[in-house]
Amino acid sequence: MKRNAFFARGKQRAVVACAAASVLALVTAYRSDAQPAAEVSAADRVVELVNAERANAGCGAVAVDGRAQSAAQSHADDMAARDYYDHVSPEGRDAGDRLDAAGYPWHRVAENIHKGPSSPEDAMRDWMNSPAHRANILDCELRDLGVGVNSGGSGPFWVQVFATP
Repeated sequence: MKRNAFFARGKQRAVVACAAASVLALVTAYRSDAQPAAEVSAADRVVELVNAERANAGCGAVAVDGRAQSAAQSHADDMAARDYYDHVSPEGRDAGDRLDAAGYPWHRVAENIHKGPSSPEDAMRDWMNSPAHRANILDCELRDLGVGVNSGGSGPFWVQVFATP
């Protein structure tokens, strides 16, 4: 009888151990499926910094426009892939041409580019210390923004495309 009682207690221990393992597996799976707080992308951080500067200057916030975003990212990618650094591509395409290609019916456009900074904060600091770039950021008439970042090539390459339809 003692042996059967021991076996029964052993069986209970095994059931408890299996149940504990199952709970642990569920908790582990839940934790691995749960996403940590979303990390802000470099491009999103630039937008945050632009809007903070604009608010300090009394301008309204710019809105991220997908077409302007596409134009900015395509220029950052192109400069990284072909290792040039200019507002105008080797074929002569500028920010307006890139916005046209992205389907944005622009009336006004401005573009800031930068090469080398490792963080959005460094890129924004440099742009704000440049009178021409600062003027683009703080132009209250520009209402949409796209930001492109590419860390490849000899970059990172940073592009801001401001526009108004």
